[in-house]
Amino acid sequence: MSKVIIREAEERDVLDCLILIKNFAKESKQPFKFDTRKTLETINNSVNNISPVKFFVAELNSEVVGFISAIVYEQLFSRDKTADELAWYVDKSHRGGTAAIRLLKAYEDWAKNNGVICINLSHIEDLTDLTKLYNRLGYRKIEATFRRDV
Repeated sequence: MSKVIIREAEERDVLDCLILIKNFAKESKQPFKFDTRKTLETINNSVNNISPVKFFVAELNSEVVGFISAIVYEQLFSRDKTADELAWYVDKSHRGGTAAIRLLKAYEDWAKNNGVICINLSHIEDLTDLTKLYNRLGYRKIEATFRRDV
């Protein structure tokens, strides 16, 4: 049985991350036009430590099968830091294993090491309901986001 390896994304992962992000964008039915150049810029800036966005990847048998991206920032009104997950995705063919939870753990560890006082996860309503999982992992709902497409 192969073990999933979780690690920070590196230069060699850029194209794999691009494909996974494209799949995530399609599956999550976001209203945003997918921009390959912008996505590559975001990933490259992360792996080269140019931006505050961090990517972790899940690797199984030398194949990148998932990722989580996140950011740490100070509050508008406080120097206290928060971590926000920007996207968390595992390829459909590799769901049900340990990759997703292990990616989450890497995100949490990274956030704690960056001095946050809280860690946020988001959830897209049209996808599988993750509320029970989030609650079981110690997360609670604190806010709802409403969107109007224009």
